[in-house]
Amino acid sequence: MAINRLAVVGVLAAAFIFVGHGFIVVEKSPSVAQPGGQVLESPLNSQEKALADLGHWLFFDNRISKNQTKSCASCHAPERSFTDGYRSSVGSTGESVAHNAPSLINVVFRTPLGWQSPGVKTLPQQLRNPIFNQHPPELGWLDESDTLPERLAGVAFYKERFAAIFGPDKPTQWKNILAALVAYESQLVSFQSRYDKYLQKKTSLNKDAVQGKNLFYSKRLACGQCHVWAPQKLSFVAFQPLSLLMPPGTDSFRVPDLRNVAITAPYGHAGDWPDLSSLLLAKGYTLTAVEQKNLVAFLNSFTDTSYFKNPYFNNPYSSE
Repeated sequence: MAINRLAVVGVLAAAFIFVGHGFIVVEKSPSVAQPGGQVLESPLNSQEKALADLGHWLFFDNRISKNQTKSCASCHAPERSFTDGYRSSVGSTGESVAHNAPSLINVVFRTPLGWQSPGVKTLPQQLRNPIFNQHPPELGWLDESDTLPERLAGVAFYKERFAAIFGPDKPTQWKNILAALVAYESQLVSFQSRYDKYLQKKTSLNKDAVQGKNLFYSKRLACGQCHVWAPQKLSFVAFQPLSLLMPPGTDSFRVPDLRNVAITAPYGHAGDWPDLSSLLLAKGYTLTAVEQKNLVAFLNSFTDTSYFKNPYFNNPYSSE
């Protein structure tokens, strides 16, 4: 059975296929881009929804870490656009990881994934990092011989739901856990910022934001050359040396998506800049106070909190 998670416009998205009760990942071909860069969502059928629902519960459950102290949401909190507000996230053993947590909003449309991992191009690949990383540990599991499947099989709630989706033969195995988490993360889609609506000619920007937009896309600053906004471009995330911020020869890092940039501080792969003003100054731009204000006004138009109305974006345990 094909799992058509979303009808994606102009991007590559992963698809799921069940063979019996097995699970594999394939790639869909790019579809035709629509005017205004709009993304069309297709409704989930009952089995697709059951899989995403299962992943929703797992994402917010501390039992997914080996010592049961952290969930996926510990580093990817909905109220922070699925980041955590720290310079670098903290794993389940209390050790800091190398980088800060990137937002998961629209993560299904991006590739590659990770700050310094150009080879990690699918969500199933990426999920193995926080689950199995050991240097430092994040969720703390060693490998697929470890015992999370047995733990979940001992919880009646999970045992019933895994069996309903994957069948009675070892339904809580690792590949099915990953499948549920990927199905959930693939629903974290939102294109309702003021700037989205402006591009669709549904609203306007104020004077400051328009001036900031002109600066953002000017030859002088050229921000838009790396930070591409159009949804159909989100699949192809560039890696750039931090030439404006670091000495020549510095390793390259993924160019971050700027959606919800105003609520995802601190900034940079290591969280070195606490606010937008310090980030703009760090880039070496010579800006007047008015230009800085206008740029920040434009960046604020990227804020999209409409997803708070979607139950998939919130902690299911908070309503118990």
